[in-house]
Amino acid sequence: MVFRLRGVVNQVGALCDDETLELISRVSDGAMRDALSILDQAIAMSDGKVEYQRVSEMLGLTSNEYIFNLVDFMIERNIEGAIKTIDEVILSGKDVVQFIKDMTRHFRNLLLAKVSKNPEEILDLSKDTINRLVEQSRRLRSEEIMRAINLFVETENSTKVTNQWRILLEMTVIRYCKREYDISVETIMSRLNTLEEKIREGSFVVQSAEAKPQPPKQKPVSPKR
Repeated sequence: MVFRLRGVVNQVGALCDDETLELISRVSDGAMRDALSILDQAIAMSDGKVEYQRVSEMLGLTSNEYIFNLVDFMIERNIEGAIKTIDEVILSGKDVVQFIKDMTRHFRNLLLAKVSKNPEEILDLSKDTINRLVEQSRRLRSEEIMRAINLFVETENSTKVTNQWRILLEMTVIRYCKREYDISVETIMSRLNTLEEKIREGSFVVQSAEAKPQPPKQKPVSPKR
């Protein structure tokens, strides 16, 4: 799809970087007709140069800053900060369903940044964005990232059967922050890994219950003669 879009851009003599074409392709969800329509609209609005930021604003998409901030609050289990960030996203006129999809994709990128030795070879993103992903991924365990992916994929599916998208997003964030109520495999693995680390570091101390004092033994009374 990106190759086809690149052909259109070259044909009309416009300028457009690969990241912007990737954005249009991603938003179109595989529909070539939709992708061409978006590109035509973006070219019409441009002065010969189609820019990522202008296309993002045209589509009502969320900037990376909102996504990174929300994930930071989720890592800190800061529900208040996370909900305020969601408020900012909605007040800025961003598409909530697309934001949920972007969150899923962000956690996918975090996972690849964490497990790959050379993430720049598999992530088609700017160098600055990849560096931020690597830094943020260090604050998460792999199983925590996979748990977030599962939660947001579930939320994506739920957006197809209800239009209460904001509530779905808020519930997903709260479920992630309140992991003590989660019995998923990823959460249990995370707890076990945390416990193993504490044991290795010697910071996990098992306190035995204090022994109850035993009553003094009474000496047997000798029978009177």
